Amino acid sequence: MNIRKNPAKVFQFLKKQTTFLIIIILLLCIIVGVINKRFLSVQNFTNLFKQISVTGICSIAMALVLISGGFDLSIGSLLSLVACVISTLINLGFPEIVAIIIGILGGGMCGALNGIIIAKSRCAPVIITLGTMGVFKGAALLIAGGNIINFKVPVSILTRTEIIGAPTIVFVFLIVVIIIYLFLKSTVFGKRIYAIGGNEEAAYLAGVNIVISKTIIYMIAGFIISLASVSLIMRLGSASAVMGDSYTLNAVASAVIGGIAISGGKGTIGGCFLGIMLLGIISNGMNILGVTAYLQEIILGSIVVIAAVMSQIGNRTQKN
Repeated sequence: MNIRKNPAKVFQFLKKQTTFLIIIILLLCIIVGVINKRFLSVQNFTNLFKQISVTGICSIAMALVLISGGFDLSIGSLLSLVACVISTLINLGFPEIVAIIIGILGGGMCGALNGIIIAKSRCAPVIITLGTMGVFKGAALLIAGGNIINFKVPVSILTRTEIIGAPTIVFVFLIVVIIIYLFLKSTVFGKRIYAIGGNEEAAYLAGVNIVISKTIIYMIAGFIISLASVSLIMRLGSASAVMGDSYTLNAVASAVIGGIAISGGKGTIGGCFLGIMLLGIISNGMNILGVTAYLQEIILGSIVVIAAVMSQIGNRTQKN
């Protein structure tokens, strides 16, 4: 590309969300790496991917829902519920793989419940999932009895935390990213998701069954959250009704920063992945630099607000 002959193309290239995120990620790595060389070590990047894996899986589920024009506040509570169900079943003597399958299927059904209610009632997804968030949280509290659920018997699958030297949850995260990326890009249903998010009425007139489609979308999100739940159990070795509380905000933040439009119909899983990486690097860098957890929460919340405002401004600019 000839910069002098094509300044407009260069400007458009730099305006792309993914390009901007890549530049910011590289700059942050260089700056934090210069301040503290430990940041650029292989061990730290392994820890970084381990830290972002559960949040990353939740973010992919949130991205899928947001692209369809929906929203899901129940992600964190569903994660906790599935974790409590799996741990309790294992303690009751169920084989690990059976307990995991039951937990994942249950998570998918909970997601489908969200989708059916939202599609049938035509109520705002925020309100419906706010209600189901309370339902899932209450169910998790009942199962756990308000306590942390520790395993009463030795477990093998859940404690096998490494594959070829890397944490298993990292592979689960990357596989989820690749599958959902291909699903949205290469399948007819993936294109329907963008169509519903872009203009639900037009999608309906084009022959898309909105009720069935939204049910499937939220069900897939439920399955993905269940995988995140299994991954978190693998990481912590226990379960509780509050273990997923922080993941909803982080999932929304990663998706929005990655260019997923809150209004729906816009964004890519690749961009979401970069958003996950950016937040992970910021969090990891602040930990290495000794920034307190309270200040980190303030910074994360501020980033979400800024990203949402920038996304809205970008949408308005494109429409004009």
